[in-house]
Amino acid sequence: MNLRITLAALALACIGVTGCRKDPVDALSNEERRIYITNRDSTVNFASYKTFSMAEDVVVVDGSNGSRQLTTADRAFMQAFTSAMESRGYTLVTKSATPDLGVQVSRIIRTSTGVMSVPDYYGYWDPMFWGPGFGSGFGGWGAPTFWYTTTYQVREGMLAVDLVDLKNASTNNNLRVVWNGLIRGAGLNDASAAAGQAAQLFEQSPYLQSN
Repeated sequence: MNLRITLAALALACIGVTGCRKDPVDALSNEERRIYITNRDSTVNFASYKTFSMAEDVVVVDGSNGSRQLTTADRAFMQAFTSAMESRGYTLVTKSATPDLGVQVSRIIRTSTGVMSVPDYYGYWDPMFWGPGFGSGFGGWGAPTFWYTTTYQVREGMLAVDLVDLKNASTNNNLRVVWNGLIRGAGLNDASAAAGQAAQLFEQSPYLQSN
């Protein structure tokens, strides 16, 4: 597996430079915040594939619900991945032409719930601020119980691309994914960013070559 985390690299670089903001992450663009992950079947010779076909739409997975869509951004990403495949020597053909590889683009929306604890706060304001009878000195009454824990939800968007081996499909139609690219971060629905995001995934995958 190859992992690229542009955010971490830039943040570390900023530590050694005087004048960096207190939180340099805030200054990063959506592109700089994205994470690109690629994975492959190491037993596969990608030069053995010559043709590919692109799925007609994008699979959208939101929790346990699935659907198919084709927005302007979806078309841009599909075209970007088509161009990237062609730049590596693969030939685009129709599904009826028995392609060697199938390319499926998916958008995944994941909602996660967590619990955040605040166990170290016990009230450090001066009770005397509120007048006589409220005690003296600092601290002494503790934080209210509802401050100890809180729950939160995060919705995260991801873009996935799968290369499916159609050339060696078994007779029972079990298909094998031989390569996967995953993009996590913000701005994934920006059509203008499609070409750059596809290029990042393929840059991490030099073995994707038909010749």
